[in-house]
Amino acid sequence: MSRFRLLLLGNPNSPFVKDYVKNLRDQQPGWRIDCLTHKLPENDTTPFDQVYINHLCLWWLAKIGSRARIGWLLGVIIWTFWRQNRCRYDAVQIHYASIIHDYAMPWYRLASRRILISFWGSDLLREKRTDILTKMIRQADTVSCQTPLMAKAIHSLVPTAAVCLQRFALNTLAAIDILKNQPQQLAALQQSLGLEKNHPMITLGYSASPGQQHVAILQALIARQHEFESCHFVLPMTYGGSAAYIEKIRQLTDQSSLQVLILTDYMSAEQIAALRLVCRIFVHLQPTDALSGSMQEHLYAGNQVITGDWLDYQVLTDEGIELTQIPSVAELPDALLAALKQDMPSPSQVAAQRAAIERLSAPLPVTLAWVNFLQGNVRPYNAQ
Repeated sequence: MSRFRLLLLGNPNSPFVKDYVKNLRDQQPGWRIDCLTHKLPENDTTPFDQVYINHLCLWWLAKIGSRARIGWLLGVIIWTFWRQNRCRYDAVQIHYASIIHDYAMPWYRLASRRILISFWGSDLLREKRTDILTKMIRQADTVSCQTPLMAKAIHSLVPTAAVCLQRFALNTLAAIDILKNQPQQLAALQQSLGLEKNHPMITLGYSASPGQQHVAILQALIARQHEFESCHFVLPMTYGGSAAYIEKIRQLTDQSSLQVLILTDYMSAEQIAALRLVCRIFVHLQPTDALSGSMQEHLYAGNQVITGDWLDYQVLTDEGIELTQIPSVAELPDALLAALKQDMPSPSQVAAQRAAIERLSAPLPVTLAWVNFLQGNVRPYNAQ
């Protein structure tokens, strides 16, 4: 059998993309996996065989700024004719469906046998140019998404689209398992991150994206800050967003009496696991979400989770996982105070949550499902 060749179109610096490729390599070490991107590598360490940089797109963005789809297209045309590796790929996978790929879709067909689009969540649920997404979906052989709700949204754009449900693996689950049984190492990591030991710790969101609604959440808490004097709030802002936005959040917290720690440095899997384990409550109130990996990790670590009732988590509730769902950000202070009065989840409840998250997102079965998807061996969701 010939070597399977995959071209991934995405961000090679993304920890999610890196984990995805590493997991594929664990199961299929003989595959060739390349990347075409307009993101410059942050270091020399990469799981890809070859990373091709679309330099013309970079120039276009720096000099012109708008209509990035044209810059990307011109760079793809140059790459098509002058790339070092002239093989035809078995599949091109758009990993996060940016509309920058719009004009280049026919050129992907020249470079590969199949075109696959893998939606993450916000690229589908928050994209305003649904007309462009519709064009892209129509030109793809198969698309993937995480939940039935996302599949419904895709079919509302293209009823005939071949849609497969593919979740993303959570490699951090293993780190949580290891650290849970190493209290001294956990305490050392907790101290190195500056995490409070003597007060209930509440994590607000998981990134620096404004979509996490930090401003609205903090304003709701600050209005009743005297009721949260014994709490320690943590804002992980290690990726997404901008320096200006992080500074805005920092100024907002500095003007309050809330105990707030903002984490901005890159976190290792061990540090992420430590944060999950020492946290008591996780607050997740994005306007839209597919199936947050961070939320699943908090559930796996035994946290209580407060989320919005406008977010569809039937996938989780069908597994017996209990979530506190509120109708608006304004209801958060009352929900937090009620959660703090509750007992922590019992060992049996935590065990049930862990088992459910493993069924949904454990790396081995999820990665094997991706292998089948990439090879075209998965029956579309709409045909089941």
